Amino acid sequence: MLQMERTDGAIWWLLAYIAGVAMRSFTQSPLMYWVLSLIVACTIAAHIASHKKWYGFIAIASFFALIGIVRMEYVLNKPDALSTLRDTEETVTVTGVVLREPEIRERTTQLLMKYEDHKILLQLPRFPQYKYGDKLLVKGAMQTPDVFADFNYKNFLQKDGIFTVMKFPEVTRISENNGNVIVSYILSAKNKLRTSLYKILPAPQSDILAAMMLGDQGKMSGDLKQQLNKTGLRHITAISGMHITILAGLLMFALIGMGLWKGQAFYAAICILLLYIIMIGAPPSAVRAGIMAGLLLVAEKMGRPANTTRFLLFAAAVMLFVNPFLLTRDVGFQLSFLAVLGIAQLSESFFMWSSPLLPWQTLRRMVAMTLSAQVYTMPILLYNFGSISLITPLTNILVVPLLGMVLLAGFLGTVFGLVSNMLGTVLSFPLYVLLLYITTVIDTGARLPFSSISIQNVSWLWFIPYYLLIVLLLQKQRRAHWQVQRM
Repeated sequence: MLQMERTDGAIWWLLAYIAGVAMRSFTQSPLMYWVLSLIVACTIAAHIASHKKWYGFIAIASFFALIGIVRMEYVLNKPDALSTLRDTEETVTVTGVVLREPEIRERTTQLLMKYEDHKILLQLPRFPQYKYGDKLLVKGAMQTPDVFADFNYKNFLQKDGIFTVMKFPEVTRISENNGNVIVSYILSAKNKLRTSLYKILPAPQSDILAAMMLGDQGKMSGDLKQQLNKTGLRHITAISGMHITILAGLLMFALIGMGLWKGQAFYAAICILLLYIIMIGAPPSAVRAGIMAGLLLVAEKMGRPANTTRFLLFAAAVMLFVNPFLLTRDVGFQLSFLAVLGIAQLSESFFMWSSPLLPWQTLRRMVAMTLSAQVYTMPILLYNFGSISLITPLTNILVVPLLGMVLLAGFLGTVFGLVSNMLGTVLSFPLYVLLLYITTVIDTGARLPFSSISIQNVSWLWFIPYYLLIVLLLQKQRRAHWQVQRM
C-alpha cells in the first residue's frame, strides 16, 4: 500500500477529483457534502491517532473529491442575469460582438455573440454573412436551448457557457474589426484558404478536405457524415485527440525518415501541430486535443511512456477545473481523452501483435494507434450514437497512412490557388486523386451490409465492467513484464 502511495498516489487523487465532478454532475443531493466531509474528518483523526499512512491517503483523496463536488456545484449555480428575459416571447434589443468564427451549415449560420458578460447563440439565415469581430444590434426573443428526445441541446451548449439562443432575430451590423487583431488575421487567412480550396476541388472531395484541414464540418452532408460513421473514419474529419495524435505519429515517422534525430523530430512535430491548430482557428476542442497529443509526445521524448497516464490525468483535471461541464456534456472531450489514453496504454501491444500480419512498420504503427483508440472509445460511441463500425481496421489501413500527404498537398494546393485558380487546380490533381480514393473507400465501405452494427439504449452501467476488464488486463500484462525483467 505504501508503495502504491509513493508511485501512484497522484493518479488516485486526480481520479478522486474527477469522480467528485462526476458525482455532482449526476446527483442533486447535498448529502454528499456531509458524507465526504465526515470521511475527511474521520480519516484525519484516525491518521493522527494511529499514524497509519493509508488513512492520510484516503483523507487526501476524499479532499480532492470534495473539491470536485464544490467546483461543479459552483458552475451549476452560477448567477445568470438573462434568465428573467428568456422564454417570455418579449422582444429585446441587445448589442454585442461576434465572439468566434461563424459556423456555416447547409441552410443556416450560427453566430456566437458576446453581450456584456453573457454568450448568446444566434441562429440566422445563410445570408447576409457576418464575421468575427462584427458589432451587431440584435432584436428578437431570447430562448432557452431546446431539449430533444435523443439529444440534450441545452446541456451541449451549457458546456461552453451558452445559456441563451435567439432564433432568426433582426440583425444590424454596427461596425467591424472589434475583435482581437491576431485572431482576426488568422481567421482572415483561414477564410482565404477556404475560398481557394472550394475553387480548386469539387464536392464531396472539397468538403472532406475542408473538414480535415480547416475543421469545417458544417458543409458536409448528413449522408457523408453517416458514411464516415459506418466506416469508422469520422475521426479523419474531426479535430479530436485521436486525429491529432495520429497526425503527430505520422509527422514523427516522416521526420525521422527524412533523417532527423528523434529529439529534432519531436520539436518539429510540436511546431507543426501548433501551426495546424492555429490555422484552423484554435477552437477550444482543438486546443484541448493538441494538449493531450502533445503530452503523449512529451512522454515519448522523455523516454518514460509510463508517465503518459499521469500527464493525461493531470491535464484532464486542469481542464475540468476550468470547465467541469466537459466531463459529462462534451462527447468530444470524452472521446479525445479516451482515444489518447488508449493509444498511450495499448498501442505498443497492438504493434507487437500485428507484426506477423503487417511487415511495414509505419503502417503497423498507424493501425495499432487506431485500434487502441477504438478499444477505449467504443462504449462512448455506442452510448451516444448507438452504432459502431465493424470494418474500422480495414478502412483505417486503407486511409490513415495517406493523411499526412493529403494535408500537405491540400495546404500547398490551396496556397497555389491563391495565386491562380488554374495553377492551383492543375497542381492539385494528385490531391484530387488521393481524395477520390478516400471517398471511394468511404462509399464502398458504407455500402457493405456488415459495415456497422446498431445497438440502441446502451446503459452507462456497462462501462464499469468494460473498463474494469481493461484495467485488469493491463495490470496482468505489467506484472508479466516485470517478471520477465527480473529474470
